[in-house]
Amino acid sequence: MADDLILSDKFAPAALPDVCAPRLRVVDAIERAVRTRRFVYLGAPAGSGKTVSALLWLKQAKRPCVWIGLDRYDDVPSVFYKQLALGLYSVQPGNDGLRAVIEEPGFSLSPVEHLVRLLAEMTPLERRYVLVLDDVHLVENREIRKSLPAVLKRLPRAFSVLLLSRGVLPAEWAALGADGGPALLDAADLRFTADEIRGYFQALGRDLAPDEAGALFEATEG
Repeated sequence: MADDLILSDKFAPAALPDVCAPRLRVVDAIERAVRTRRFVYLGAPAGSGKTVSALLWLKQAKRPCVWIGLDRYDDVPSVFYKQLALGLYSVQPGNDGLRAVIEEPGFSLSPVEHLVRLLAEMTPLERRYVLVLDDVHLVENREIRKSLPAVLKRLPRAFSVLLLSRGVLPAEWAALGADGGPALLDAADLRFTADEIRGYFQALGRDLAPDEAGALFEATEG
């Protein structure tokens, strides 16, 4: 492994659109959820604005982030946990203990155990971080679903975790975190209000009358 770790595009979130509504209500909802619970599960259909909302919140919160965009090829324990290990290593790239665990030939044979060892090698963090797993609905492997809560609970408390998904919370993750499981946000939390619709169209250079914004809200359900 090179001294200067170069992460793939999977670790780079999409850029915010050139024209983007501020979505203050949604950003505040995510902030409240993160303050209340360490783990937040945002489940909503495709096109609901999960990624944009998460990016807007990260921009406002000014927190450094480990972002991992998942795809169907990550649905194997050895691959999934290697991606997670590399993401965490990017937070402490000078940590030789983390690097040694990642480079061990046996990592792929027992990825969960190696990831737990890697977390034990992390040194105290001076800042608060966010781990975002995007498109986590693509994780269907039973071994990953069963082991992930135990792994995430071992993250330093400086980390908050945001799970973005098109599906409902898997039963295996219902007890993730303290106080009754993760905070849950869904499509209803992501809906535009009529005022937000007006603001978005104003950003595009078009003014909508209140009744037009209301009609558009009714037609699209936000």
